[in-house]
Amino acid sequence: MPVASVVVLGRSIPPRSRRRWRWLDFERSKFPILADVPEGYTIAAAAARCGLPETTLRYWEDIGLVAPVPRDPSSGHRRYRTADVELLETLANLRAVGLSIDDMRAYLAGAADAPGQRRALFEAHARRLAGEVAALRLRLQYLELKVRYWTARDAGDEQAADEVAAELGAVIRQINPREAES
Repeated sequence: MPVASVVVLGRSIPPRSRRRWRWLDFERSKFPILADVPEGYTIAAAAARCGLPETTLRYWEDIGLVAPVPRDPSSGHRRYRTADVELLETLANLRAVGLSIDDMRAYLAGAADAPGQRRALFEAHARRLAGEVAALRLRLQYLELKVRYWTARDAGDEQAADEVAAELGAVIRQINPREAES
């Protein structure tokens, strides 16, 4: 007994190619459908406006950082509203300064009712970044001293190399405190 074609979005789909259309089952879809808003942003346009890759927008939707994006009923493609894109721009800014996804969730959760929580979130992140900057400065100082050390060695100036080595010892103990113990 032959299997009948299925009609999806007004198109007759033969049995062989049904697998490709399975994702268009709007009755069971977890995504809202836009009834009459075909003028929303496509994922490419939203990504370009936010400066983020499309994969990031999909990922944030998958993990629930942003709400499911409405779909165009004729194509099933995501259509971002202006408010959606504005939220994505905010998240892109938070991401650009290095906030984690958990911190972004906390930021969104504390919308208007807790400006003190948002301030505390940014203060904590600023402290983390200050620690990272200090560690990077120390690494840079170490590398610059190593350059001076090897420059002195290449020039045959053992006295200058020994002076730089003494400075290096102090920096190494700051970078790796276990070196101070040995």
